[in-house]
Amino acid sequence: MGLKDRDRRWEGTSLAFGIVAFAILIGFCVALAGSTAGEIAAALGGIIGGAIGAGGAALAVILTFQNQRIEESEKAYASILCEIGEFSRFVVGHLGACLLIKNGALAFPVRKLAALTAMPEPVIYPAIADHISRLPNPTLVVSFYARLEEMKGVVRVIQGMPMSETPISPDHIMGLVDLLISICQISEILLESDTRPVFDDHGLSDLVRAKFLATLKQQLDLAKKDFPDAESFSGWNEELKMDD
Repeated sequence: MGLKDRDRRWEGTSLAFGIVAFAILIGFCVALAGSTAGEIAAALGGIIGGAIGAGGAALAVILTFQNQRIEESEKAYASILCEIGEFSRFVVGHLGACLLIKNGALAFPVRKLAALTAMPEPVIYPAIADHISRLPNPTLVVSFYARLEEMKGVVRVIQGMPMSETPISPDHIMGLVDLLISICQISEILLESDTRPVFDDHGLSDLVRAKFLATLKQQLDLAKKDFPDAESFSGWNEELKMDD
């Protein structure tokens, strides 16, 4: 059951509880009409006792739903981090190819840039996008996927340039490189922030996360040497850390 289904179930339960409580109140008022003081006192005692029992039951239901929601959110966040990790692996490869182009070690025609920077379509993110605000670091998660879409647009613009058979030059890809760097930086922040112990198969293992973070840092260091003036190295990521 997803987060949306649980919300609908909780709303339905709350509505039903309210209707039943209102019906009981109306019935109680009708029954008290014409009753003696002793009968009223006995009835009130029964109502108070019943209210305490009902309140305890309602509290148990509320706590159960809250725990379920927390568990669903944790699993959703673990899943989205796994997808971000896999997508970042592609981005690291694309950034590495751009560095090779910058150093003259790779010649690739402009018209094939889309093939060089191909990415799979996200699966987890669209499934939980409606409830992204409940997850940790929602701004960074949205920014990560938004920049992936922006990357596709940048590639289309570059491919639309004249002389599409011309090899890609560093000037062609400067904007793209800056975008790839920022995506890697966001991924690094997200993966570093997930310090919870792994309790099931939904999360990245500590070993995999550490190894991938090392690869990310290495690629970013290389990019900083070849593209020191990239806007993404201006410290904007520190502002994002503070925002979340």
